[in-house]
Amino acid sequence: MSKSVSITGPWMLGAWGAPAIPQSWVVPRVPAPKLDYLEPAKVKKRPATMADLARPQEGRRGHDPVVWESSSARIVHSLTSDNPRWAEAPISICVLSSGRLRDLPVLTTTHQALARLGFTGDANLDTVAGITRSQLLALEDGALVLLDLTILLECWWPRHEDSPMHIASECATTLEDVAAAIVEEYIAYDGNRLDQRWVTWILRRFSWGMPGATLDEIGKEAGVTRERIRQVITRISQPAGSRVWPLPAVVSGAIKSLRDHDYLSVQDVLLDAGFVTDDDWTPEEITELLRWLGYSRAAQALEGHFENAEMAQRERRDQNAELIALIRAARSKIGVIRTDTVTGSDGALLDQASVQQLLPLTYSRVFTSGPWSLVSNDAPTSLENAAGRQLGLVQPLAVDELYEGLDRERRRRSAPPLPDPETTLDLLVQAGAIDLDVGTCTGPAVPTDSGTINAWLAALLQHADGHVLHKEVINRQAVRDRMNLTSLGVYISFSYAVRQCPTPGLYRLLGIEPSSEDIAHALAVAEATRIPSNVDWRVTSDAIEMAVTVGSNMLSMGSVTVPHALNQMWPSGGARVHCMCNRPFKAKVAKYADSALSNWSTLLTHLALDHDLREGTVLSAEIIDSNLRVVSVK
Repeated sequence: MSKSVSITGPWMLGAWGAPAIPQSWVVPRVPAPKLDYLEPAKVKKRPATMADLARPQEGRRGHDPVVWESSSARIVHSLTSDNPRWAEAPISICVLSSGRLRDLPVLTTTHQALARLGFTGDANLDTVAGITRSQLLALEDGALVLLDLTILLECWWPRHEDSPMHIASECATTLEDVAAAIVEEYIAYDGNRLDQRWVTWILRRFSWGMPGATLDEIGKEAGVTRERIRQVITRISQPAGSRVWPLPAVVSGAIKSLRDHDYLSVQDVLLDAGFVTDDDWTPEEITELLRWLGYSRAAQALEGHFENAEMAQRERRDQNAELIALIRAARSKIGVIRTDTVTGSDGALLDQASVQQLLPLTYSRVFTSGPWSLVSNDAPTSLENAAGRQLGLVQPLAVDELYEGLDRERRRRSAPPLPDPETTLDLLVQAGAIDLDVGTCTGPAVPTDSGTINAWLAALLQHADGHVLHKEVINRQAVRDRMNLTSLGVYISFSYAVRQCPTPGLYRLLGIEPSSEDIAHALAVAEATRIPSNVDWRVTSDAIEMAVTVGSNMLSMGSVTVPHALNQMWPSGGARVHCMCNRPFKAKVAKYADSALSNWSTLLTHLALDHDLREGTVLSAEIIDSNLRVVSVK
């Protein structure tokens, strides 16, 4: 913010560098009264005159209406004492035919005084300028009103096109534009040599169009103490609300839009109508902006509307508590609800229209396409996050790939089936999670949480040749990296980052179509590195002793082929597993078909994580009655 705005005008009463009186009030030989708010006039060997007061004043002014009221009364008294006819002259002789009273940022005191005289915002400025000084002086606080209005007509209006708020009243398209303009006005009013970054920091402090920030956060960014930030913001905000600024059309339009929507769903209403670019404008932030613009009564009334709307919504919510509970129960784990299948406590279908009407009372975010709705409170749904995580790996992404990933997430969460692809994509578009193009989509990326199996899988496939690997190779690396094999098996089946290839055993990265050469290479690597599983066994007088070579297939599938005779001797109900470290397991190794034993995955995971089991390791165990006890891992 440059200092020049305050040096050259447009000037308002009390602004940094502004004259204390307009030039038209300069009367020769009339001494200037002593004014507490002014610094001593820098003149030598002569008393200060009215001409000194009409020059730009150096130094900052405090915003104290009481001081200005008494000072303006002293100035007027000095002028009328010397020349009683001074009060009979019009306020100003400037030609102001192009302006209206609403274009002037008058003090609230001035605004109220002119209203008492019957002047509305549509009054022509020439008409206002023609009011005699005595008409205003006859009013309570008349001297302050007269001084404020005259300085605005003669010192502000001639340069009003340089005013940020005038520009905003003509050009602002969002509430963010208006908030930035009023902050710029009061920075210039205070005379601080603050650059544009301070406008942003003050906007952040009040959460106007951007995420809010604490004094500590702003101080760290600015490189100053939190106390310095507090002092600056306090001083700049001190005069806020003291003047009635021209109301930009975007502000009145936003208020009308809120009224048309019964002051509900504030954020969605403003965003959908294009009055804001940020989706987090709260009722408190809107009313505070109105107060800064000088519309305290309007802000108070709007605050009352918001409170009444919230109270009415709360009453409706209480009255429909039972139905709302049923709607919440019908929402799937990924955030989707089908409004024509919600049932009551008696099992009967609820009226679809009633369900849709109650959704905004139940959730703060509601997006609807046909009978389907995507709903949540504040935070994105699991469906949106699943889309964002896929787009965090590949953009643009084919829509059928995206939908498959969403369905994998749905199955992982054991949620009901998704809507058809067209409806699902429509819901995600409404929620802002994706943007559609021909056959592909883009959108905000949600990063994969580091340290998760999903992140590990994605990184492994990203670095693989052709982005394709055999499951045996994946499991081998998982053992080396001490990953949980049981969880890995689940994620390979349901991860948004992985897709199964038509060739059995091969898995590819999301969004990648490996070539036939890549497929052949992945199979060759698996074949060349494969370690066969093997089971040696013997029967003793009190146990069955086994030596199991843990091969690639056993790690991958959690099962091992055994001789038919051993399979026949295996406990019919399965053998409960016990590790050599005395850890018991609920899982039982059981017969599978006629020549295999399954359910080894939990034990192998434990041995890999806690006992350094690797591919090719020999696992020695004994079976006594219905218990399988691990003896050693070598």
